[in-house]
Amino acid sequence: MFQVAEVEPATLKAPHSGGPWSPLAEPRTRRLSAARASSIHPARRTKRYALAPWQIRKVDQHLQSRLDEAIEVRSLAGLVRLTPGHFGRAFKGSVGITPQAYIMRFRVACAERMLLETDQSLAQIALACGHCDQPHFTRTFRRLKGASPGQWRRANRARMRVAATAHSAD
Repeated sequence: MFQVAEVEPATLKAPHSGGPWSPLAEPRTRRLSAARASSIHPARRTKRYALAPWQIRKVDQHLQSRLDEAIEVRSLAGLVRLTPGHFGRAFKGSVGITPQAYIMRFRVACAERMLLETDQSLAQIALACGHCDQPHFTRTFRRLKGASPGQWRRANRARMRVAATAHSAD
């Protein structure tokens, strides 16, 4: 058996911890170092990624022209000359949501217009707005709008008829 000799704490030398950012550093030390670094370098604290207005316009134009196709974030990033990772951060910093969520909302907005303005079937609208099939379209629409596309169409068309009747009575 091994025997452990008692050693005075003052005689022990701590291994090099790697500084305040090391995983071995005390959490309090890391917090203090982060606070000190952000007060010394305010740019570190407020660094924000964002797209330029021309980049957002270019993405919107691309989405409008190719809404019925599969759209990848990689292609959008290449369109505005950024890497996919940087594009994702900058897009979320500018718009507030991820590119994927923006594409889905863009497609649902297109579907809303088509639901109100046309008598096309839900499957035709789903394909025209870039969804792979009607069930996918219905799930996405319900998640974002709180009702199925058919229910939403009936409710909003009824509101439009009531509004049109009230407007023509004036």
